[in-house]
Amino acid sequence: MRHLKKYICIFLTFGFVFGLISCGQAEEEGDMEDFSSLSDAKTKSMEAVFSEDDDFSISEVKGWVSSLVLSDNNLFFYTEESGDKNIIRFYKVSKEGGTPELIAELETDDKTYMDELFLDKDENIYVTQTKWTSDERNKTSLYTLKNGKLDNEKNISKITDVSGDSWLSELYMDKSGNLVAVYDDEIKIYNQELKVVSDSEPGGYIETAGLSRDGDVVIVQMNTVDNKNVMTVKVMDPVKGNLSDEYVIDARYINRIITGSGDYDFFYQTSSGIYGYNLSDKKEEEIFNFVNSDLDYEDISDEVVESPDSIYAILSDEEDDRIVRYKKEDIKEEGRIVLTVLSQCSNNDLKERIIDYNKSQTKYRVKIIDYSNEKNAGDKIQASLDAGDHPDIYDFSDEIGHMSVNQCISKGLFEDITGYIEKDPDIRTEDIIPSVFNAMKSNGKLYFVSSGFTLQTLLAKASDVGKEYGWTYDEFKSFTQSKDEGALMFRSESKSDKLREILDGTIEDFIDWDKKETYFDSQDFKDILESCNSDLEEKVSDEEAVSEPDMIRSGKILFVNGDMTPDQIQIYNKLFKGDVSFKGYPSKEGTGTKISFGRRLAISSDCENKDGAWDFIRQFMTEEYQGNNLQTLWGVPTRQDVYEVFVDNLKSSEKKTDIYGNVYEPNNSEYSWEDFTMKLHPVTDEELDEFSSLLDSSDGRFEREARIINIVADEADTYFSGDNSLDEAVLNIQSELRALLDE
Repeated sequence: MRHLKKYICIFLTFGFVFGLISCGQAEEEGDMEDFSSLSDAKTKSMEAVFSEDDDFSISEVKGWVSSLVLSDNNLFFYTEESGDKNIIRFYKVSKEGGTPELIAELETDDKTYMDELFLDKDENIYVTQTKWTSDERNKTSLYTLKNGKLDNEKNISKITDVSGDSWLSELYMDKSGNLVAVYDDEIKIYNQELKVVSDSEPGGYIETAGLSRDGDVVIVQMNTVDNKNVMTVKVMDPVKGNLSDEYVIDARYINRIITGSGDYDFFYQTSSGIYGYNLSDKKEEEIFNFVNSDLDYEDISDEVVESPDSIYAILSDEEDDRIVRYKKEDIKEEGRIVLTVLSQCSNNDLKERIIDYNKSQTKYRVKIIDYSNEKNAGDKIQASLDAGDHPDIYDFSDEIGHMSVNQCISKGLFEDITGYIEKDPDIRTEDIIPSVFNAMKSNGKLYFVSSGFTLQTLLAKASDVGKEYGWTYDEFKSFTQSKDEGALMFRSESKSDKLREILDGTIEDFIDWDKKETYFDSQDFKDILESCNSDLEEKVSDEEAVSEPDMIRSGKILFVNGDMTPDQIQIYNKLFKGDVSFKGYPSKEGTGTKISFGRRLAISSDCENKDGAWDFIRQFMTEEYQGNNLQTLWGVPTRQDVYEVFVDNLKSSEKKTDIYGNVYEPNNSEYSWEDFTMKLHPVTDEELDEFSSLLDSSDGRFEREARIINIVADEADTYFSGDNSLDEAVLNIQSELRALLDE
C-alpha cells in the first residue's frame, strides 16, 4: 500500500533495515495455480481471470490517486499534486463510477505528508497526517475530515513514533472507529480516546495483518510446522484480545490481508493473485490470477474486494494512475493453443513476458504454473513429473523438482532445440558467445536458452598457487597439505562443509548421468577427501574471530569461491592486495573455470506444440530482448553483440546512452564487505582482458547436484570422524548413489 511508504521513511530514518525473503532465498514470490495436475492446466477453462470493466470510469480527478477505501455504496480516495504548492484533494464517488464529489482541498508544506484514509460504519472520514518537526522526530495526528477541513486533531505519535525494539508496520481503523496498530511482534487496539482496549502478542514476528469480514484482526506469521517453514494465520478478538488456533496457509509468502466478503472471511494477496479464505472449513481458493488476467501485479495497488467477482484497485503506469474496477470473466480458450510453463521459482520478468506475449498474438496462450510460493514445491513437482505429467515449457535455474539439470537431460525431459535456432530468421548459433554456447550444450545438443551468465572459479593468492589457470586434484591436495595448521581452506564450519564447497565446482568429474555411472572411488576424489581431512583448521575460534576479508588478505583463508562478472575483477584484485590468482577448481583437465547460467527455459520433449513453445522462449535469445533489458539481466548477456555493448558501457568514464537506449552512469559506487571497503571505478582494459581470458578458457557448465552432494557429504563424515577408512567411505558412497542413478 502506498501509504506505508511514509511509515517506511520514518523508520529508515532511525536506522532500521528490513530484509525481504525471495525465492531461492525468493526472490521471487508466486503461487501455484489451482490445478489438480499440470496436464489439467492445458485443458481447463481459465478461472480466476478478471478484466477491466469498461463501463466503470471516474472523471475529473486531479493528481496521483492514493488510499482507496470502499463503503457499502461509495468509493473514497485522495489525490496528491506536487508543484509550487502541495495539494491534497479528497473525493467521494459512487461505486458505479461517474463524476466524483470533491470533499476537501488542502494545501500542505514539504514537511507534511498525508498517510491514511479511514471510514467508520457511518462513513465518517478520518485521516492521519505526519509532520516532520526535526531531522529525527515527527508528529503524526489523527483528524476528522468535516466540512472540507481537518478537525478534532489528536496527536497519535505515541502510537506511530515508537522506538527501541518495536516498530509500527500497519495502521487500520475498524468500523467502530478503533485504531488497530500492527507492530513487529504485537497488536494494540486503541479507542477514540487513544487508550489501549485490547492487545495481543502472537509470539514471533508479524509479517502482515488486516481486518476480517467480521472485524477481527487477521495476523500472518512465518512459523515452523513439522520442521518446515509455513505461513500461518491467527485471528484476534478485538475486544478480548484472545487469539485463535493457527491456520496453515498454502503459500510461501503473503503480501497483505484484504477484508473478506461473500463466503470468505478474508482475502490474502501474493505476487501471483488474490485468494479467499474461509475459517470455518479452512478452505482457500484463488480468486484473481494476475498473469492469466494479463496484469502485472506491480502495476496495481490498494486492491479492495467488493465481492469475489468484483475488485477495485489503483492502476498505475509511468504517466498517471486511475481507479479501475475488475470483473471476473469465464474465458474459454477456443481457437488458442494453450502452452503451460512450469516455474519452480518465477520472477517478475517472466510474468511480464508472458503477459506481453499473450497480448501480442492470438494463436497461443501461455499459462504459468507457478510453484514458487508453494509449500513443499519440490515434492509436488517431482510427484507430477514422476507420474508422467509434464508441462510444455520448463522455467528453472538449478533444478526441477528434486532433479538437477543434467539429470533432467539424461531422463529425456528436454527437447533438443538446435534445429529451431538453425531455422530461426533472427537468431543464429554464431550470435551466442562461443564459449557460452559450448557450455550450454550437452553431448553436442542444445536443451535450453538463457539470457545471462556468470563465471564460477576458485580464487587464491598468486604467490601461493601461481597465476596460470588450472590444476590437477593431486596438485590441489599437495598444496593444501603443505599449509600449516593455522590455515583454513574456506571459512567453513566442518570438513564436510569444505567438501561441499569443492564439489560444487568439481562434481561433473565424478558423475555421468547418461551412462548412470559415478566415480567417487577414483583417486581424484580420494585426493579431495584427503585435502578436506588435512590438519587445516575447520573453523575460527570465537577468541580469534576476525573479519573474513581480513582473513583472506592475511592468508588465513586459502580459497574464495568467485562468482564473477567483468566489474568484479577489481574487487578481487583489491581484496587480495593485487596478489590474486583466478586458479579455478581442480579438474582432470582444463582450467576449472565454469560458466553458470541464471534463469533458463527448455521445451518439454512431451510438448505437442513445440513450434509454439519455441515461439515463446526464443524471445530471450533475441538482440532486442537482451539489449533492451541490459540493465536488469542476471549477470552477463549471452549474445556476442549485446555483450560488446555491455562491456563498452562498463568501461565508460562518462554518462552515456547506448544503442539500445540504456542510460549508463560511470561506476563510482562503493563496495563494502564487513570491514573491507573500496570505491569502484569503470572497468579497465586490463580487467576486461582478465575476464575475457577466463571466459575464453572456461571449460564447462557449472551445475549444482544438491542430492548427490548431500549423500556424498553425509557418507564422507564417517571418514572424517574416523569411523570408516578412506576406501570404506568411497565404497559406501558408490553404493548409496547407485540407487539414485537408477531412479
